[in-house]
Amino acid sequence: MEDRITLKEFQTLYNDQRSKMTPPRHKVTFSLMKSKITKKREQTWGVDANGVPVLISEVKAVSKQVVDTNGLTKLYQAMWSFFLGVELKRISSEGNYRHGIGFIKSSNKGIADLMGGYNGKVYYLEMKQKAEKLLPSQIAFKAWVESFGGEYHIVKGFEDMYSLIKTIHSPQSS
Repeated sequence: MEDRITLKEFQTLYNDQRSKMTPPRHKVTFSLMKSKITKKREQTWGVDANGVPVLISEVKAVSKQVVDTNGLTKLYQAMWSFFLGVELKRISSEGNYRHGIGFIKSSNKGIADLMGGYNGKVYYLEMKQKAEKLLPSQIAFKAWVESFGGEYHIVKGFEDMYSLIKTIHSPQSS
């Protein structure tokens, strides 16, 4: 495994491997950013003398670029599978929306975002932004994982994930 690799280089390697599968798989582009609306469009309407609706004023929607956590999750899963040959599973800890009931919180509070195994070890990965810290429930989950010899890692980007995979894959870690 190389010392360093870029996202673009990984994407090329990954898609080359997918093109050799039977049947060949489509190319994948990992989107790590998305546009999020921070302020909705606002319109004020009135009625003219004939009773016809008239637009009085309009304030355009405002959006900003944010990290696409689903895209990042898919990238991490692809990297784990590509380099280690096994799956990395996403664990939902947020809950679900049920029609007629509403939002139901999950009992998985604090659980890591991703779980996988390699060479007889269990790995739990928590995805965080650069400045984010663990919540108290996540600290408790980390302690629980480490109590039985599992490995808990915080991943804050492509480079962190690649470095972790390199460490796991190295002969010394077996």
